[in-house]
Amino acid sequence: MFLKGLQIMLQIRSIEIFGFQAKSRKAKLQFASDQVSIIYGDNGCGKTTFLKVLHAVLDRKRPTLASERVRAVILKVVNNENTEEVIHINNISKIDDEGQITIDDYDFSELDQSCLGESSSLSLGVERGVTKQSIKIEYQDILRFLSHPKYRPLRNTIDVREFSETFSNYVRNLNVRKYRSSRNELSLDKPHIFLQSVKMENIESLLIDRYRFAKSVATDRIQNALFETLSLVITPTEHNSYDTSKIPDNFEELVLDNKERLIEALNDGIDNNFKSHVVTILHEVVTKRDALKLRDNELLSQLIVNMINELEFEKQLLISITALVDTFNKYLVDGKKLVITTDEAYIKLNGDNKKHSLEYLSSGERHIFTFLSLIVVAGNDKNFLIIDEPEISLNIKWQRTLMDLIRELVPHTQIIVASHSSIIGKKSPHSLVKLQPELDSDYIQRLISDESSDGILDLDLDEHFTNLDEVTPTVTNRDS
Repeated sequence: MFLKGLQIMLQIRSIEIFGFQAKSRKAKLQFASDQVSIIYGDNGCGKTTFLKVLHAVLDRKRPTLASERVRAVILKVVNNENTEEVIHINNISKIDDEGQITIDDYDFSELDQSCLGESSSLSLGVERGVTKQSIKIEYQDILRFLSHPKYRPLRNTIDVREFSETFSNYVRNLNVRKYRSSRNELSLDKPHIFLQSVKMENIESLLIDRYRFAKSVATDRIQNALFETLSLVITPTEHNSYDTSKIPDNFEELVLDNKERLIEALNDGIDNNFKSHVVTILHEVVTKRDALKLRDNELLSQLIVNMINELEFEKQLLISITALVDTFNKYLVDGKKLVITTDEAYIKLNGDNKKHSLEYLSSGERHIFTFLSLIVVAGNDKNFLIIDEPEISLNIKWQRTLMDLIRELVPHTQIIVASHSSIIGKKSPHSLVKLQPELDSDYIQRLISDESSDGILDLDLDEHFTNLDEVTPTVTNRDS
């Protein structure tokens, strides 16, 4: 049992699915007692289907359960009080508008009333890091265009190569912004999220929007701190002095470390003389001695401290983005670094000011960037994280560290993955659980009994089970 602080987490201990890919098959899986369960099995045993059904159960997706021929599900779950709950989900018959009987409905009442009733999950499919096939203008094409005699005079005024690279990036970012504003398909607001295909443009949009929101909120708070501190001056009190003991001992270091962000925040929005004056003062702070002089002005020093305190709120809003950047940069080689701003996300190259878009990442880099982004941003507050084949496109070194990394990123989440890689589970053999579906002999026998009740056995039962040789039907004739 793993813990969430001092609170015991929700954990699915086992699931039994009656009707697995066919009505006559069943699958039962006992999850590992560890935080992580790594599902393995023969090719074609239904690992992807199993994860799909698990998500459909949690999200109450009736059509999915019906299409996978699910008849019933039994879940055993440990709740926050460390007691086990058994949850039954059964398909039920209903009469449609035309008077026909349909069984494509399920009774989720026990699930709704259980500890899973308000649970949340994130499920990731295998198509991660897909790039949009958009028209690209390479900088070499722009260079060739500028080599026309008509534009040769430009060579005397600009660096045409730098201009070509900058313009190429501009066009690319413009297309991304247009795509982002017109078609952002990535919705992460639902309690249970299933993402089969994830485009890089959607991930980039998600990160930029989160970054921009954090910056915007923090900027507003910094400006509010400015005027709230000023209001103390004009509020009549017996003592208008400030408690200098509230000024931290490392005041000078704090000013030097944060002045650029404070200037950026104060310059945003409507100008006024007071803000402009504070910005001018901050611009003049270059050394610790300059910052030390600010202590002599009690109002100004308290004002700066109050604004710096608001930056801590910004850091909390950006903590997931910061964690993503720090983690992903550990996987990049040759000095490459991920950079996220309010306008774009890109890879900065080592040794110069050059950069390239996320589209130019390798397939392995795109895969790990995509699911790291989703896990950090959308998965850290979920009860369950479900990933199909997390090892896709990852080299052996990355596969060895993958599960430990995911544990660190979401320490309070039950992690369920399906994998073909022996390397994934090598460091955690106790996390391995085998999926081995089998024929549901009880269901088959009932089916045979029903079919033979009139002395006739209908052998056209392919939709119910695939191997009749495993079942020996007993047929009785009422007329004998």
